[in-house]
Amino acid sequence: MSSEKEPIPVFALAVTTICILLLCQAITWYLTAQANLPIQVFSTPVLELNLVHSENRGVNFGLMAGDNGSNQFILAGIAIVVGAVMATILLGKRRVSHAIAGGMIFGGALSNVMDRLTFGYVFDYINTPFLGLTNPFSYNIADIFIVLPIIWWVFKS
Repeated sequence: MSSEKEPIPVFALAVTTICILLLCQAITWYLTAQANLPIQVFSTPVLELNLVHSENRGVNFGLMAGDNGSNQFILAGIAIVVGAVMATILLGKRRVSHAIAGGMIFGGALSNVMDRLTFGYVFDYINTPFLGLTNPFSYNIADIFIVLPIIWWVFKS
């Protein structure tokens, strides 16, 4: 066994970040420019999946919401810093799986930043009522790419 450390898989993180950013922004473009929202994708007695137009001017669930531009720049800056820190921590594990998870988080964060800078809010479009109860909160695919790798990392640790 050599005492050398594994190389840092920066390429895996960078490619994942770019792919997630492009995917999320392509979906946002399609839903804002081409689709006629709202759309009910499916409905069962337990769960519904609806595509809606929701403007998140704050952070999770609209916390710290504000309409002024400086608030959006502050929130965008926070998202970049937190995404970069999470990606760096995961990259430090020197495993491709962790680098991909970091790229998913950073790509999702950058996509939400792009929304903020483009629209003045994060465009959230997925709404999932459960058991017939109205769900006042919506999210987007970038949020999924941020949350799932964090859950994976917590349970893997």
